[in-house]
Amino acid sequence: MRPKEKEISLDLVKKQKTGVIHPFCFLDQAYIFDSSTHSLFLIDQTSLKQDGSLNLPEEDIQEYIQEGYFQSGLISAQPDKRCFKALCFMMTKQCNFHCAYCFEGPKKSLHQVLSTETAIEALRWIGDLSPERRQIEADFFGGEPLLVFDQVKEIIEQSDALSKETGKKYLFSLTTNASLLTPERLAFLNHHNISLIVSMDGNQTTHDHFRQYANQAGTFSDVWPAIQRLLQTRDGGYYIRGTYTHQTLSFAEQVMWMYEQGIKKISFEPVVSSHPEIGIQTEDLPFLKQEYEKLAEWTVRQKKRDPAFSFYHFELDLENGVCADKLMTSCGAGVEYLSLSPDGQVYPCHQFDDMPDYCLGNVHEKKMDTKKVEIFRKVTHLTNKTACADCWAKYLCGGGCIANNLIMKGSLEKPYAIACEIQKMRLEAALYVQGQLRST
Repeated sequence: MRPKEKEISLDLVKKQKTGVIHPFCFLDQAYIFDSSTHSLFLIDQTSLKQDGSLNLPEEDIQEYIQEGYFQSGLISAQPDKRCFKALCFMMTKQCNFHCAYCFEGPKKSLHQVLSTETAIEALRWIGDLSPERRQIEADFFGGEPLLVFDQVKEIIEQSDALSKETGKKYLFSLTTNASLLTPERLAFLNHHNISLIVSMDGNQTTHDHFRQYANQAGTFSDVWPAIQRLLQTRDGGYYIRGTYTHQTLSFAEQVMWMYEQGIKKISFEPVVSSHPEIGIQTEDLPFLKQEYEKLAEWTVRQKKRDPAFSFYHFELDLENGVCADKLMTSCGAGVEYLSLSPDGQVYPCHQFDDMPDYCLGNVHEKKMDTKKVEIFRKVTHLTNKTACADCWAKYLCGGGCIANNLIMKGSLEKPYAIACEIQKMRLEAALYVQGQLRST
């Protein structure tokens, strides 16, 4: 072997170890993902050894390198220009459901309701904090926000006047369990183009396993009619969001069932819980791998027949890519995104609500703890995530959820390993889906 060829081969091994390239096999298809350019290459299975390393001919390697691929896994750090642009309105901490896996758990001040005045004050304040932003987003959250629909309605209506005053556009979404989504309320939300995130875990048996009332009665019979009304009045502007757990791992069949009922926009997330009977366990990962394989293969067939179908976690844009700033960050908690409690306190996101150590300020006092904001600016930026440095998926996931890290590992910075493994397996599934769709 000539010295130059040997040098290239050793360099390729190093790039694989440091996440620059990621060779993988998914459903009998072999690929190379180049994280430096967000490029995906279909390769012959014989080019992938059993240990996962590449066995490419030297001329092929040189061709990739000469064309600008496999160059570096490091994206130049840019000045962090993130600014506040989104709010989560904790409308109430009450909920008419009593779901065993709910991340909220017992909360303080359950009877407090976010007033219209406080919400409008917060919209104005976040606009003042980010004067260059022309668009502000806000999600009505809880608890169950439809328990206080009058306040939700007032905030939406008063935002029109605020928009004329500030020159900013306000976009709203609402996260709901749908049990209180009456035809009248749905008509109002449709009229005002409010995006909806609706929680449902699948068919009646699966949904009612955890999503119950306080008396342990199932909630499906109240949720499903409302979702059917939603589907009759919208083609988009919604996601039906499911949660899978240690006891309900077979989420692929639930996605397929939802689609058969006419639901086109679907998302499924793993539960985050330390409870051994609820939270995802290490021994669950091989089964979940099979679920993502099953769902990916089905999604390819379905997308070819019905491009309107969308499984949220398989929607990658490899053609246009994303901006460098986006690649370097995960969530915008505490930097782009704030959660507003009914008492006017602001937190990095809804999962930090009622944690005094993470309170960033108070909307009534117009004060923001800039030192804490800078902490969140640091922990949500990839340049500071040493645990992610050699991971091939870092530019696709942005380093994961810091709230989940805190809940499961007691640290904002220590990765929750099970979540990382799930993220990587579903990213391989997403890459497979995109690769299959591009090849047709």
